Amino acid sequence: MKKLLSNDRGFSLIELLICLAIVAVIALVAVPAYRGAIEKAQAVAFDRQVACLQLAAELYLLDGGGDTIWAPGAGAEAWRGEMEPHDAWGEYLEKWPENPLQNGDFVVVIEGGRIEITPGREH
Repeated sequence: MKKLLSNDRGFSLIELLICLAIVAVIALVAVPAYRGAIEKAQAVAFDRQVACLQLAAELYLLDGGGDTIWAPGAGAEAWRGEMEPHDAWGEYLEKWPENPLQNGDFVVVIEGGRIEITPGREH
């Protein structure tokens, strides 16, 4: 005798719904974890950029540099020609870093031997 209904053609509707539910649960768990990882990476990158700028400013002061403001804009290439104090960062950095938290710049103010690093304008 021949079977009238055969189940060897694919998945049933119930099986597809169960698979879809499993994928949805995995997505609900994975997306917040992924966002948290991105935010943590941006915070670490921000801290490293500030530390790099702090070191560059300290080296500038140790080399006899005076009061100045460095704010060339994210991604600016270092200037290697005759330098004014506002271009002197080029001796210590290849490129001016970008602020990963605000998608903007950094401003370094060196005044009276004190170094202040603040987020600048956003792009």
